[in-house]
Amino acid sequence: MARLSGNRAHKGNKVRDFATVSVAMLVVLALAFTFLSITNIRIAAANSTSSNVAASVNVLSYCEIGGVPNTINFGSITNGQSHDTNSLITANTIGNANGNILVYGTTWAYLSSNSFDITNTLWNPTSLNSNGGNALTASPVNTLITLVPVDDATGTNNIYFGVNVPLGQAPDTYTQTITLQNSCSGSANTFSITATLTVPGQCFIQLSNTAIAFGNINPGSNTPYTSNLVVDNGLDNNVPSNILVEGSSWISGSGNFFVSNTVWATTNVAYTQTPSSTENPLQLYPGNLINTNIEIPYPPTSSSNNIYFGVAVPPGQPAGVYTQNILLENSC
Repeated sequence: MARLSGNRAHKGNKVRDFATVSVAMLVVLALAFTFLSITNIRIAAANSTSSNVAASVNVLSYCEIGGVPNTINFGSITNGQSHDTNSLITANTIGNANGNILVYGTTWAYLSSNSFDITNTLWNPTSLNSNGGNALTASPVNTLITLVPVDDATGTNNIYFGVNVPLGQAPDTYTQTITLQNSCSGSANTFSITATLTVPGQCFIQLSNTAIAFGNINPGSNTPYTSNLVVDNGLDNNVPSNILVEGSSWISGSGNFFVSNTVWATTNVAYTQTPSSTENPLQLYPGNLINTNIEIPYPPTSSSNNIYFGVAVPPGQPAGVYTQNILLENSC
């Protein structure tokens, strides 16, 4: 019985040993499974995939305009004179669409009463050695100068300007704004230029009679009145002025007589050959201009400014046709 118990005990130990080994194997298998699972996870991460995102942009059609310089100084221009159409503005364009240069402007202004018209400014696609071209207007005009698209500011397009100053324009510095506009499909912008010019003070002489025929006069006689009229209207002056006068000696092939035998007056008076405040002897030129104190006002008026002349022939003067030059000058 004792042996049998011993055998049973031995068998029991084997069972326990087997159980111990079995548990150990399960643990090893569990660890191995865990390791393999972790390994499988790492492999799955290494085999990840990607996906594209579609992006888009709408590039608009546009054109831009700039220019150099942004000023024009036409300098000093006398009344009735002009500046050739050769002042250059170079328009710069950046864009991706064709466009043309449009041009327009404002009135030349100093004071509202002294401004002059926008159309006195002229533009042209090429330089001119004259005051010609196209009149500037207040509304945009297509110059037909095409701005070709470029990817930087190297595209250049030239336009030239000139101006003329009307007669009678007041002396001062005038300004005008000239605008260049670039238009293309979907956009438009502008570039402004400031133009300036100076009108100096100037007086002009405008005579309605440039010849006097005193007719036939006997030696020792004179014209009965200083009735030979010369009119100096001075309507183109832009400052007040006075009439100055002088003259030459009377000459002919047979002789001559003094310049002072001619007299001038501010009104038609009787010529008595007696020195008076109304009869003023002409002085010999050059260098002896006399201020008549006949004032031509500014602003100009419709009234005339008159000067009258008479002549006396010395006694014993030889017969002949005599001539004299009378110089009238407006002084301002």
